[in-house]
Amino acid sequence: MADDDEPVTSSSTPDSQQPYHRKRVLPGPQGAGPPLAWEYGDRRWQWGFGGGTFVLCVIIAILAHGFGWIGNWGVWVGVVAVSGLAFLVPRGHRMSAGTDWLNIRGTIVRTYELTEVNYRMGSYGTPSLELKDRHGAKVEEDFSKITSNQKLWDLVGKGIEHSLANGAAMNKRAQREFPGAIRTRRKPQPRPPT
Repeated sequence: MADDDEPVTSSSTPDSQQPYHRKRVLPGPQGAGPPLAWEYGDRRWQWGFGGGTFVLCVIIAILAHGFGWIGNWGVWVGVVAVSGLAFLVPRGHRMSAGTDWLNIRGTIVRTYELTEVNYRMGSYGTPSLELKDRHGAKVEEDFSKITSNQKLWDLVGKGIEHSLANGAAMNKRAQREFPGAIRTRRKPQPRPPT
């Protein structure tokens, strides 16, 4: 039996997907298949963002007060606090996908049962994708994070196209992003009984 921290790799996946860590890869819904694609935050981003913020704070302090602030512990507490918060910011992105589901930070949507697809400008002016399913679950994620992992995007994109073809609502930006779904729209088809 593999240790929880030991990466498990598959010889059937020759691409550069992150290794499977049981504690990092989010599971799917009960009774659904295993995660087929995943993406989790990388510590290098955390260290880079935190370290960069620390250097920036020190440079600002030197420009504002010269080197006289070095003996002031209050300034150091502020620099370390801001850098610590900056270290935590990039940690939040964790997602995984199976054949018919997407799990983002613990919230699971069924990609073949979507009722609404919204594509909008998110925080910091980056495109954001919001998905709502018929069970009431809703996820929102930076579009570039979802599409940066081709396997994950293939799984999610097919579910979105299916849902849009079966009557899921979408905003104007989603219509521009998924133009093929508009041409193939048809009346909603009931799912076959399982």
